[in-house]
Amino acid sequence: DSLGPEVYSNPEDAGLVGSAGQSTWRFQARQAGDGHLLLTYQRPWEAGVAPAKTFDCSIRVK
Repeated sequence: DSLGPEVYSNPEDAGLVGSAGQSTWRFQARQAGDGHLLLTYQRPWEAGVAPAKTFDCSIRVK
């Protein structure tokens, strides 16, 4: 489960559109087991365009 929305921080260039920053996402497992997490970075208004970046990993909770 997601523990809330993305937290975005931009400490160096605050206020500049398109400048570098860091996104933090928090998740909590409901139970033990194996899972999969896939995150994609893409512009929501560009339907049908492949993501610029992806993060794909397997997760095991004991």
